[in-house]
Amino acid sequence: MESKKRFYEKIYKGKAIYITNWSDFHNEDDLIKAIWETTELMKSMNKNELLELVIFKNSIVSKDVLLTMQKAAKVARPYNKKKAGVTDFSTTRLYILKTINLFSQDKIEPFNSEEEALEWLVK
Repeated sequence: MESKKRFYEKIYKGKAIYITNWSDFHNEDDLIKAIWETTELMKSMNKNELLELVIFKNSIVSKDVLLTMQKAAKVARPYNKKKAGVTDFSTTRLYILKTINLFSQDKIEPFNSEEEALEWLVK
């Protein structure tokens, strides 16, 4: 994995938020690898009721990336209590989020900023 932290815990208003950061990938294979690495890290924690914030900005979008995100969301779903997503929310990114929610049965709430997402997660 790159030197940038891709999965980490952040304490916000006294609650643990797990940040999954899939931003700034320009190579499809590297992004797919990072998606599975962060998903496996979450799974290995074996904790339920996690609050997760997924950040997906300035990264490549492809059919394979979308399919990987859908599969990873299904794997992570049993561990999440609430899940928020932050991206640029272009038409393409909104489509991705809707598709992931549909096929993974996730309910990832979209936000334009990390601060908004964090506030929603701790409510």
